Amino acid sequence: MKPSLKHLHLFGCKCFVLRTHPENLVKFDGKADEGIFVGYPPTRAYKVFNLRIRVVVESINVSFDDKKITGLD
Repeated sequence: MKPSLKHLHLFGCKCFVLRTHPENLVKFDGKADEGIFVGYPPTRAYKVFNLRIRVVVESINVSFDDKKITGLD
């Protein structure tokens, strides 16, 4: 039986990180921040460069768009 590789993603792909503090949101704010996937930490999460706050964050609540590679346009 082959191991599943569904959890692996392309480095540098576009992704969206769910905001974890919804009490800071205003009515029409988005629930996710756009980011760039940068790696895998030792834990079971993903490292993402958050474009809104300009920091690398670790989160498990990430949606990936593997078809869009940022910086290669």
